Amino acid sequence: MGVNAARLSRSDLRSPHRGLRTSRSLPVPASSLEIAAQYAPRLAGWQFFSHETALEAAGVPMPEGCVS
Repeated sequence: MGVNAARLSRSDLRSPHRGLRTSRSLPVPASSLEIAAQYAPRLAGWQFFSHETALEAAGVPMPEGCVS
């Protein structure tokens, strides 16, 4: 996408997931839904979130300890 390897390895970026880079100036995600939102651009059109992540996104009440 026009970004060279040197830029991707700079210290002002962090890698929240394999293949993704975000600015270190952005806040670190505080919840599992924020983590999922960061990962969403990496999903292919046929991929989706499931299990606890999907339930939480749908607003289903979760037992304590299942979500961050």
